[in-house]
Amino acid sequence: MFLLRKLEPRAGFGPATAALPRNFLSGERTFTKKVDWNEFKEWTNQRYRSTYAPTVYSYAKKYHHMLYSGLSKLETFSSDKKNGILKGLIALSKYLGVYRQFKACMVDHDIKFTQPNNVDAFLRMRTAKHDVLKWMAHAQECLGENQRLFIKFKLLSGIRTGEAVNAWNILSRKGELNNYYNVELKSLEHFKYPNVFLRGTKNVFFSFLTEDFVEEIAEAEPVSYESIRKRLERKGLNIRLKELRSYYATFMVGHGLIREEVDLLQGRVGKSMFMQHYFSPNISELRDRTLQAESRILS
Repeated sequence: MFLLRKLEPRAGFGPATAALPRNFLSGERTFTKKVDWNEFKEWTNQRYRSTYAPTVYSYAKKYHHMLYSGLSKLETFSSDKKNGILKGLIALSKYLGVYRQFKACMVDHDIKFTQPNNVDAFLRMRTAKHDVLKWMAHAQECLGENQRLFIKFKLLSGIRTGEAVNAWNILSRKGELNNYYNVELKSLEHFKYPNVFLRGTKNVFFSFLTEDFVEEIAEAEPVSYESIRKRLERKGLNIRLKELRSYYATFMVGHGLIREEVDLLQGRVGKSMFMQHYFSPNISELRDRTLQAESRILS
């Protein structure tokens, strides 16, 4: 718990009140003992969705030192990571009973959650590189057969790198193919593994892929991001796996899918009235158009 000043009686009647020391979040350590992380983990599990609680716990544990070392370093992180850290620290401050003080500190230091910025989005579009398929061709020359197939899987699924690694390694387990892949819909059904793929704000539900391609992956060996990263770095190539997801989204919108359909395939189900209550695509028809577009993405 935090080191509290000695309770002092107030003028008049009523109990004494406790206040955090003046050095709270000012650079001096105010913990008198370590947080009971097992207890905090149980606390988060009781208050957050099962898919989101691990994320809150992870950010809080990794960055809890900011409760006493200050929040200025938050500005050095990306917008998404900054927001994640703040949510973790807010949860920890509530657990420790100092949420009001922490919130006041955020106000004092003008720390706010980062909202999407139209100018930043425009600048990203303007400076985006459009040679990622050329990079992919060079990368595949440097990689082994297993890793080359993984990069193709990453592109054709359009999912995040971590999700692609998890999906690949589930498929490579013996006996998982029939449970994971829906032959009729030609779909990898990620939602059947909620602890892996349903993580609060970052989800992925399903991916349309041909049966032959999925069976090829199922016969392959497991992969790891680190092994791919190290091999590419040794060959002097940048790590551009993340850009394959952006390329997929842009390509699919330009080849028969609407934006909401691409959002669904990539795990983005927004909070708009349309997405939450009215958007009901014909899955079989969406499958056909998706597979047709995927067949052209590398042609």
